[in-house]
Amino acid sequence: MVKNYDNVCRIFDSRLNLLLCSDAFVKAKALQKIAAAFANATLLDFDLMYTGYTESGLVPQQDITVYRPTMKNWHAVLSDIAVRTSGKPSTILVDSLNGFFGIFDDPDSGMYANACMMMMSSIAYHAGGKVFLTGVANLKNDTWLLLPSGRQVLEGVAFSKFFLSEQNGITVDALSAENRIEGTHVL
Repeated sequence: MVKNYDNVCRIFDSRLNLLLCSDAFVKAKALQKIAAAFANATLLDFDLMYTGYTESGLVPQQDITVYRPTMKNWHAVLSDIAVRTSGKPSTILVDSLNGFFGIFDDPDSGMYANACMMMMSSIAYHAGGKVFLTGVANLKNDTWLLLPSGRQVLEGVAFSKFFLSEQNGITVDALSAENRIEGTHVL
């Protein structure tokens, strides 16, 4: 269990949370802390970074279900997640948005990926759970861009958006007025 469980739950109280991180290691550590704080965590490891960090011992192993989706097994993974998370509060962690968009070999894959994310969010919402979408991003000309693809992070009121960086622990800054926290918080 994470030491500051109440703090993590208070910061991320939305059903759909977008976590933009300063680098991949911060993202992996944040996912580990979030998985420890919330019930029935399921991780979709699209970029295999989390798996690599846990297998190498850089990030502690968690008692979570980890899927490594590919284009070939995506429909089976999505179906399994729908069954696994329906009817009980669950936490779905998507690592990462670049990897998620990248597994589909189609220029119009963004619409399909967004539809899948909304379906997972709907399942989590109706079961009282949460979804965390992650990505390494940079702010350029007042626009958040996913790295290294340069894909623009869309704005929306349907989710809470945060920027995570590391300075004496993982710091969390709210990026939009819809977020209910004020100031900088440490995970």
